[in-house]
Amino acid sequence: MRSLGRVRFFEQKYKEAIECYYKAFEINKLYPKEWFTCGCAHMKLEEWEKAIFSFGTAINIDEKDTEAWGNLANCYHALDRMSEALACTEQALKINRKSWRLWHNCIRFSLQCKQFYKAINAVNRLLNMNQFDGLNATLLLKIAELFLEKYAEDQTMSDEQFNRHKTNLWTFFRDYSNHIDDDKVHRLVCRIKQMLGEPAQEVKECKFREIRSLQKINWQVEIQTCENIERALLELVTLFESAAASNEERAFVKTTAIAI
Repeated sequence: MRSLGRVRFFEQKYKEAIECYYKAFEINKLYPKEWFTCGCAHMKLEEWEKAIFSFGTAINIDEKDTEAWGNLANCYHALDRMSEALACTEQALKINRKSWRLWHNCIRFSLQCKQFYKAINAVNRLLNMNQFDGLNATLLLKIAELFLEKYAEDQTMSDEQFNRHKTNLWTFFRDYSNHIDDDKVHRLVCRIKQMLGEPAQEVKECKFREIRSLQKINWQVEIQTCENIERALLELVTLFESAAASNEERAFVKTTAIAI
Protein backbone atom coordinates (compact mmCIF):
# COMPACT_ATOMS: atom_id res chain seq x y z
CA MET A 1 0.00 0.00 0.00
CA ARG A 2 2.93 2.34 0.60
CA SER A 3 4.08 2.03 -3.02
CA LEU A 4 0.53 2.49 -4.28
CA GLY A 5 0.18 5.57 -2.07
CA ARG A 6 3.31 7.04 -3.64
CA VAL A 7 1.97 6.32 -7.14
CA ARG A 8 -1.38 7.95 -6.34
CA PHE A 9 0.42 10.97 -4.92
CA PHE A 10 2.44 11.54 -8.09
CA GLU A 11 -0.75 11.04 -10.09
CA GLN A 12 -2.11 13.95 -8.02
CA LYS A 13 -4.83 11.72 -6.62
CA TYR A 14 -4.24 12.97 -3.13
CA LYS A 15 -7.29 11.54 -1.35
CA GLU A 16 -6.55 8.07 -2.71
CA ALA A 17 -2.90 8.45 -1.72
CA ILE A 18 -3.90 9.31 1.85
CA GLU A 19 -6.22 6.31 2.02
CA CYS A 20 -3.40 4.02 0.88
CA TYR A 21 -0.99 5.44 3.43
CA TYR A 22 -3.39 5.09 6.35
CA LYS A 23 -4.01 1.45 5.42
CA ALA A 24 -0.24 0.92 5.42
CA PHE A 25 0.05 2.66 8.82
CA GLU A 26 -2.42 0.15 10.28
CA ILE A 27 0.28 -2.46 9.74
CA ASN A 28 3.35 -0.41 10.60
CA LYS A 29 3.45 3.24 11.61
CA LEU A 30 7.25 3.61 11.58
CA TYR A 31 7.60 4.90 8.03
CA PRO A 32 8.83 8.52 8.25
CA LYS A 33 9.03 9.07 4.47
CA GLU A 34 5.47 7.85 4.03
CA TRP A 35 4.22 10.09 6.85
CA PHE A 36 6.00 12.94 5.11
CA THR A 37 4.38 12.26 1.73
CA CYS A 38 1.03 11.79 3.44
CA GLY A 39 1.50 15.21 5.01
CA CYS A 40 2.26 16.67 1.59
CA ALA A 41 -0.97 15.17 0.26
CA HIS A 42 -2.91 16.81 3.12
CA MET A 43 -1.18 20.11 2.28
CA LYS A 44 -2.30 19.82 -1.34
CA LEU A 45 -5.86 19.46 -0.06
CA GLU A 46 -5.31 22.33 2.43
CA GLU A 47 -6.05 19.99 5.32
CA TRP A 48 -3.60 21.80 7.55
CA GLU A 49 -4.30 20.15 10.90
CA LYS A 50 -4.03 16.67 9.40
CA ALA A 51 -0.84 17.71 7.63
CA ILE A 52 0.57 18.92 10.95
CA PHE A 53 -0.18 15.53 12.49
CA SER A 54 1.53 13.71 9.60
CA PHE A 55 4.66 15.87 9.63
CA GLY A 56 4.76 15.74 13.41
CA THR A 57 4.65 11.95 13.30
CA ALA A 58 7.45 11.90 10.70
CA ILE A 59 9.56 14.10 12.98
CA ASN A 60 8.88 11.91 16.00
CA ILE A 61 10.37 9.02 14.03
CA ASP A 62 13.20 11.04 12.48
CA GLU A 63 13.77 14.35 14.25
CA LYS A 64 16.48 15.36 11.74
CA ASP A 65 14.07 15.53 8.80
CA THR A 66 14.50 19.20 7.87
CA GLU A 67 11.93 19.03 5.06
CA ALA A 68 9.31 17.81 7.52
CA TRP A 69 10.20 20.66 9.91
CA GLY A 70 9.97 23.11 7.00
CA ASN A 71 6.58 21.84 5.83
CA LEU A 72 5.34 21.81 9.41
CA ALA A 73 6.29 25.49 9.61
CA ASN A 74 4.38 26.23 6.38
CA CYS A 75 1.28 24.51 7.77
CA TYR A 76 1.40 26.63 10.92
CA HIS A 77 1.85 29.68 8.70
CA ALA A 78 -1.27 28.74 6.73
CA LEU A 79 -3.17 28.66 10.04
CA ASP A 80 -1.71 32.04 11.02
CA ARG A 81 0.19 30.47 13.92
CA MET A 82 3.34 32.45 13.29
CA SER A 83 5.27 31.81 16.49
CA GLU A 84 5.00 28.04 15.90
CA ALA A 85 5.99 28.49 12.25
CA LEU A 86 9.10 30.39 13.33
CA ALA A 87 9.96 27.82 16.02
CA CYS A 88 9.76 24.96 13.50
CA THR A 89 11.92 26.87 11.02
CA GLU A 90 14.53 27.53 13.69
CA GLN A 91 14.53 23.84 14.56
CA ALA A 92 15.12 22.97 10.89
CA LEU A 93 18.00 25.46 10.74
CA LYS A 94 19.68 23.78 13.69
CA ILE A 95 19.96 20.71 11.46
CA ASN A 96 20.65 22.38 8.11
CA ARG A 97 22.10 25.89 8.19
CA LYS A 98 22.92 25.90 4.47
CA SER A 99 19.35 25.92 3.17
CA TRP A 100 18.59 29.32 1.65
CA ARG A 101 14.89 28.45 1.54
CA LEU A 102 14.82 27.96 5.30
CA TRP A 103 16.61 31.27 5.87
CA HIS A 104 14.10 33.05 3.63
CA ASN A 105 11.25 31.50 5.63
CA CYS A 106 13.02 32.56 8.82
CA ILE A 107 13.04 36.17 7.58
CA ARG A 108 9.37 36.02 6.65
CA PHE A 109 8.19 34.48 9.91
CA SER A 110 10.49 36.67 12.03
CA LEU A 111 9.00 39.82 10.52
CA GLN A 112 5.49 38.55 11.16
CA CYS A 113 6.44 37.70 14.74
CA LYS A 114 8.11 41.13 15.09
CA GLN A 115 11.48 39.56 15.84
CA PHE A 116 13.83 42.24 14.51
CA TYR A 117 17.15 40.61 15.40
CA LYS A 118 16.15 37.20 14.10
CA ALA A 119 15.16 38.80 10.79
CA ILE A 120 18.43 40.69 10.29
CA ASN A 121 20.46 37.66 11.38
CA ALA A 122 18.72 35.58 8.69
CA VAL A 123 19.43 38.26 6.07
CA ASN A 124 23.09 38.31 7.09
CA ARG A 125 23.24 34.53 6.74
CA LEU A 126 21.98 34.77 3.17
CA LEU A 127 24.45 37.56 2.39
CA ASN A 128 27.32 35.44 3.67
CA MET A 129 26.08 32.56 1.51
CA ASN A 130 25.96 34.89 -1.54
CA GLN A 131 22.26 34.10 -1.88
CA PHE A 132 20.97 37.52 -2.93
CA ASP A 133 17.65 36.57 -4.56
CA GLY A 134 14.77 38.12 -2.66
CA LEU A 135 17.03 40.55 -0.83
CA ASN A 136 15.96 44.01 -1.94
CA ALA A 137 14.81 47.44 -0.82
CA THR A 138 11.23 46.21 -0.27
CA LEU A 139 12.44 43.66 2.27
CA LEU A 140 14.69 46.19 3.98
CA LEU A 141 11.79 48.62 4.18
CA LYS A 142 9.81 45.99 6.12
CA ILE A 143 12.78 45.50 8.45
CA ALA A 144 13.12 49.26 8.94
CA GLU A 145 9.39 49.59 9.65
CA LEU A 146 9.67 46.83 12.25
CA PHE A 147 12.61 48.64 13.87
CA LEU A 148 10.67 51.90 14.04
CA GLU A 149 7.59 50.18 15.46
CA LYS A 150 9.48 48.08 17.98
CA TYR A 151 12.10 50.52 19.19
CA ALA A 152 11.62 54.10 17.94
CA GLU A 153 8.00 54.24 19.12
CA ASP A 154 8.70 52.61 22.51
CA GLN A 155 8.32 55.43 25.02
CA THR A 156 9.52 53.24 27.89
CA MET A 157 12.95 52.60 26.38
CA SER A 158 15.95 54.53 27.66
CA ASP A 159 18.11 56.56 25.27
CA GLU A 160 21.01 54.21 25.94
CA GLN A 161 18.98 51.16 24.95
CA PHE A 162 17.59 52.85 21.86
CA ASN A 163 21.02 54.01 20.70
CA ARG A 164 22.33 50.47 21.03
CA HIS A 165 19.53 49.14 18.84
CA LYS A 166 20.05 52.00 16.37
CA THR A 167 23.76 51.22 16.11
CA ASN A 168 22.88 47.62 15.27
CA LEU A 169 20.49 48.85 12.56
CA TRP A 170 23.19 51.01 10.93
CA THR A 171 25.66 48.11 11.13
CA PHE A 172 23.12 45.88 9.40
CA PHE A 173 22.55 48.39 6.59
CA ARG A 174 26.30 48.87 6.16
CA ASP A 175 26.93 45.13 5.93
CA TYR A 176 24.06 44.76 3.47
CA SER A 177 25.41 47.54 1.24
CA ASN A 178 28.86 45.96 1.30
CA HIS A 179 27.31 42.97 -0.47
CA ILE A 180 24.59 44.64 -2.56
CA ASP A 181 24.92 48.16 -3.96
CA ASP A 182 21.29 49.27 -4.34
CA ASP A 183 20.39 52.92 -4.78
CA LYS A 184 16.92 52.27 -3.31
CA VAL A 185 18.51 50.96 -0.11
CA HIS A 186 20.79 54.00 0.15
CA ARG A 187 17.72 56.22 -0.30
CA LEU A 188 15.89 54.26 2.39
CA VAL A 189 18.78 54.69 4.83
CA CYS A 190 18.78 58.45 4.13
CA ARG A 191 15.10 58.66 4.95
CA ILE A 192 15.48 56.71 8.19
CA LYS A 193 18.49 58.74 9.31
CA GLN A 194 16.49 61.92 8.71
CA MET A 195 13.49 60.53 10.60
CA LEU A 196 15.68 59.60 13.57
CA GLY A 197 17.43 62.98 13.62
CA GLU A 198 20.88 61.71 12.68
CA PRO A 199 23.58 64.33 11.89
CA ALA A 200 23.10 65.99 8.50
CA GLN A 201 26.65 65.00 7.53
CA GLU A 202 25.73 61.30 7.78
CA VAL A 203 22.56 61.84 5.75
CA LYS A 204 24.58 63.68 3.13
CA GLU A 205 27.05 60.80 2.85
CA CYS A 206 24.16 58.38 2.28
CA LYS A 207 22.80 60.64 -0.45
CA PHE A 208 26.17 60.64 -2.20
CA ARG A 209 26.20 56.83 -2.06
CA GLU A 210 22.72 56.76 -3.57
CA ILE A 211 23.80 58.94 -6.50
CA ARG A 212 26.99 56.97 -7.12
CA SER A 213 24.99 53.75 -7.06
CA LEU A 214 22.74 55.14 -9.79
CA GLN A 215 25.70 56.03 -11.99
CA LYS A 216 26.07 52.69 -13.67
CA ILE A 217 27.54 52.27 -17.16
CA ASN A 218 25.66 54.39 -19.75
CA TRP A 219 23.40 55.85 -17.09
CA GLN A 220 23.19 59.11 -19.10
CA VAL A 221 21.05 57.44 -21.79
CA GLU A 222 18.47 56.03 -19.38
CA ILE A 223 15.69 58.55 -18.79
CA GLN A 224 14.44 57.05 -15.52
CA THR A 225 17.95 56.91 -14.09
CA CYS A 226 18.59 60.53 -15.05
CA GLU A 227 15.34 61.58 -13.37
CA ASN A 228 16.30 59.66 -10.22
CA ILE A 229 19.73 61.29 -10.14
CA GLU A 230 18.21 64.73 -10.70
CA ARG A 231 15.84 64.18 -7.78
CA ALA A 232 18.69 62.94 -5.57
CA LEU A 233 20.87 65.94 -6.53
CA LEU A 234 18.14 68.38 -5.53
CA GLU A 235 17.80 66.59 -2.18
CA LEU A 236 21.57 66.69 -1.75
CA VAL A 237 21.76 70.43 -2.45
CA THR A 238 19.09 70.96 0.20
CA LEU A 239 21.27 69.05 2.67
CA PHE A 240 24.14 71.47 1.98
CA GLU A 241 22.18 74.04 3.98
CA SER A 242 22.76 72.06 7.19
CA ALA A 243 25.90 70.13 6.26
CA ALA A 244 28.49 72.29 4.57
CA ALA A 245 29.72 70.96 1.24
CA SER A 246 33.39 70.76 0.32
CA ASN A 247 34.66 72.09 -2.99
CA GLU A 248 35.03 68.50 -4.18
CA GLU A 249 31.41 67.72 -3.31
CA ARG A 250 30.15 70.85 -5.09
CA ALA A 251 32.21 69.95 -8.13
CA PHE A 252 30.70 66.45 -8.13
CA VAL A 253 27.18 67.91 -8.07
CA LYS A 254 27.97 70.37 -10.87
CA THR A 255 29.61 67.73 -13.06
CA THR A 256 26.74 65.27 -12.55
CA ALA A 257 24.13 67.94 -13.27
CA ILE A 258 25.87 68.85 -16.52
CA ALA A 259 25.97 65.18 -17.55
CA ILE A 260 22.21 64.92 -17.08
